[in-house]
Amino acid sequence: MKRILLVMLLLVGCTIFAFSQTRPTLGVLPFTGGMGDEGDVIASLFLEQRKLRDAFNVVPRNLALNAIFTERQFQMSDLTDPDTFVSITRMLNADYVLSGSITRLGGRSLLITSIIRVESFEQVAGYYITYLNIEEVIGLLPYKLSGLINATHITLGRTAELPELAVAPFSHHGGVTAHDAETLAQLLAIELLNTGRYVVLPRLSIIQAALREQGFQMLGHTDDAGMASLGRAINANYVLSGSISRLGAANLFMAQILNVEDGRVIEADSVQYRAISEGADLMGKLAILLTIPPGPERDRLIALHQRDGRRVAGRRIQEREARRIQREAAAEARRIRLAPILANAQRNTLGGNFLVSWGGGEPRPAFLFAIGGYWSPIPFTAIGIEGRAGWHRSEQDQHGLYHVQALVSASPALGFVFPLGGGRRYTKRIFTNAMLDLGNFGPWNGLITNWATPSFDIGLEFSTPTGFSMIQYRGILFEGGYANAIGISIGVRF
Repeated sequence: MKRILLVMLLLVGCTIFAFSQTRPTLGVLPFTGGMGDEGDVIASLFLEQRKLRDAFNVVPRNLALNAIFTERQFQMSDLTDPDTFVSITRMLNADYVLSGSITRLGGRSLLITSIIRVESFEQVAGYYITYLNIEEVIGLLPYKLSGLINATHITLGRTAELPELAVAPFSHHGGVTAHDAETLAQLLAIELLNTGRYVVLPRLSIIQAALREQGFQMLGHTDDAGMASLGRAINANYVLSGSISRLGAANLFMAQILNVEDGRVIEADSVQYRAISEGADLMGKLAILLTIPPGPERDRLIALHQRDGRRVAGRRIQEREARRIQREAAAEARRIRLAPILANAQRNTLGGNFLVSWGGGEPRPAFLFAIGGYWSPIPFTAIGIEGRAGWHRSEQDQHGLYHVQALVSASPALGFVFPLGGGRRYTKRIFTNAMLDLGNFGPWNGLITNWATPSFDIGLEFSTPTGFSMIQYRGILFEGGYANAIGISIGVRF
C-alpha cells in the first residue's frame, strides 16, 4: 500500500513539474458586453493576476489587441463568428484562450468566463459570478481564478476518456427573450462541465460545424432528430438542448441530453423560476439532475446546492439591506444639508411697518402704519394679511386751508420666499407678494379706492432666531394712476 501511494505521489509530482516546465500559452481576449470599457478593464484584471502568469505563458496584452484589431470582422459585442475566432487565436499562437462576457442579471452584472483549448475547440474550464461593481470583482477574482486554473490542469490527459457534449441553441417561447435563453444555456453548460462527466464543446464549435454542413439551418432543426444530426456533424457523443417557456408568472426551463448515435433522450429534467437571477441560481441543481442518477448522492448534492443557494440568497438580502441603509444615509445627509436652506425659505413673522406713499394721481405723500403677519405653509411660499392706518394732506379748500385726512385699508397677500443664506447670527431672504388692497373702512375713504385694487411688493428681510427687520418696495394702482411706496419693518418670528 505504501509503495502504491509513493508511486502515485511521484506521478503527480512529475505531472506538475512537467506542466510547470512546459507551461501552455494563454491568450486573454477582451470581455464582451458591459458598460463602456468594463470588459476591457476586467480582461486587464485577469492579466494582473500572478496565479495566471505562474500557470500559463500569457500572451502580452499588446499582441492580443493587435490580433483583434487586425481581424476586421471582429465585433467586440459578439464573438460568435468561428472564422474570426480561429484567425485571432492563430495570430496569438496560443494553446488556450480565456474569454468571457458581461451581461445584466436583475440588479447585478453577470461575469461568465471560459478557457477554450484552441486545438480541439473544447471548453476546459469555466465559471460565473455576479457583482455590483469592479471593486467586488477584484475581491472575488483571486479565489475564482484558482478554481479556473485547477480545472484546466485536471483536464490534461483526462478529456480523451470523457464523452463529448455539444451545446445546441435553446429555444424560447411566450415572451422569454433570446438573451435570457442564451445566458442560462451558457451557465448550464458550465455547470455540466464542472461535474466532470463530459467534455463540453462551446457554442462556437457548433456554429462552425453547422456552417460546414451544407443545407443545415439552425432554425429548422430544433427537433430531436435535428439535434442528433448536429451532434454527428461535429463528432460529438451527446447534445444538450432545451427550451424556456413562460407559464403565467413563472418560467419553465427544460433541458435534455440526447445520444447522437440513436437520437435517444438519455436524461431530461426541468426547473421553474420567476426572475432571471433565480434561474441562474438553479442551473447548478439542473446539472445535478441531468448527470447524477436518483439516490442518496443526488439528494446530498442537491442539499449542498440548496444550502449554497440560501447562502447566496442571504448575501443578496444583506446587500439589499446595505443598499437600503445607504439610501437612508444619503437621504439623511440630504436632509441635513437642505435643512438650513428650507428653514431659511420660510417667512413666519409678525411685525409693524412704516410706509411712505406718493403718486397715483395724488401728488401729496401719504404716511401709513401697518401691522401684518405672514406664515409659510410650505417652504418657499407665504400667505399673509396686513392692516394699515394713516393720513395724508388734503387739497386746499375754498379758503386756502389744508386738512389732514385719515386713511384705513387692509390687504390679503400670497407670495414666494427665496433664501439667500447667512451666518449663525442672522439669515437673509428675498420675498415678493401679490396683494389686493381693500379700502373704504369705517367713515373714511380708503387709500387706494373705495373697494379694491391690485398691488405687489418685493423686499429684503434680515432675520435672527427671534426677530426680523426688512425694507420693501410696493407698487399700487391708485386713483387711476400708479403709486409707489417704500417701507421699513421690524417684528418677531414664530
